Amino acid sequence: MKLDTLKDYLHQFHSGTQQLFPNVKMNWLSKTEGIDGRWLDERDHLLKNKQGVYIFTTVTSDILYIGKAQESNSDICGRVWAHISTPSTERKASTTRENMIIYPGNKWINNVEERDDPVIGSGQFRIWAVAIEPSRYAALYEIAGLLFHQEAEDSLPRYNARLG
Repeated sequence: MKLDTLKDYLHQFHSGTQQLFPNVKMNWLSKTEGIDGRWLDERDHLLKNKQGVYIFTTVTSDILYIGKAQESNSDICGRVWAHISTPSTERKASTTRENMIIYPGNKWINNVEERDDPVIGSGQFRIWAVAIEPSRYAALYEIAGLLFHQEAEDSLPRYNARLG
């Protein structure tokens, strides 16, 4: 499933639940380009102290993982860093001085698909996030996103092992 499809589903879900939960607010924090694999501390401010749903995608917007941060001691920034771990740099080729950011200690390093096709480890991913207020509703939006993906693709996203 592509990110734009999931965004549409989540917007429809949000609109459809407003009668039941009129105080819930949904705000996309990374609206147009997402946060790419070169993301370092200077981009943390977008996600610090925010609770909600975060989504890892490929650079072509295929969804890899949907997660949530909803507790007061767990913001989106902290949850994302817990998944990708500390980045390091690697020279792209011996003929160039350009370095690329890689994530060799990411949470999915032992996943067969990540070993065979290292999307997260190679830094070839984007991070998207939507703040949900009040934060206790983040789990509802995460489950909705996972169910929408499962319904459309007949499977969970590549790195989600289970619902919730």
